[in-house]
Amino acid sequence: MHQEDIGFPCTMNSITYVRPNGGYGWACDFSMKMAHVTIDELSETFADNFTPGTLQTVVFIDSLPLYGGAGSTMTIQFDQPFLYNGTDNLLIDIHYPDGMVEAGVYNWEAGPARNLHCLFPPGGSPDPTGELSNMVPYMILECEMGLEACTFGGIKIILGGAD
Repeated sequence: MHQEDIGFPCTMNSITYVRPNGGYGWACDFSMKMAHVTIDELSETFADNFTPGTLQTVVFIDSLPLYGGAGSTMTIQFDQPFLYNGTDNLLIDIHYPDGMVEAGVYNWEAGPARNLHCLFPPGGSPDPTGELSNMVPYMILECEMGLEACTFGGIKIILGGAD
């Protein structure tokens, strides 16, 4: 996700997807990791898209249920918040090596090489490379901004100067 799609530094706590149709099944050993990256387009090789050691696991779920009707939302709460710096691009790495899955999400055309995916059968192993796409899932990232509480008097002094 490009920096301009997010726009500001924040603490990310969850991600929500909206389903265009009903979903069923589960994603076993589901993990989501995030990293700051400076690249604008992804490489077909997964490991080339981030600096080793920079991926932070934000959530791990033994068995993520994917049930829901058309138009329903699927929110995934993070176990560990991600501190987004507001200047780099954001890489979101989703991995589930096993499960029975059918849960589509709405997508948008984001530009060349913005999505990299690799499908593999339950119990199988992923390839080190994947297929590039210009389609990215619509998502809502719940963020907290680091704003400080202050009183009207404090604001007045900041704007009007101190005597």
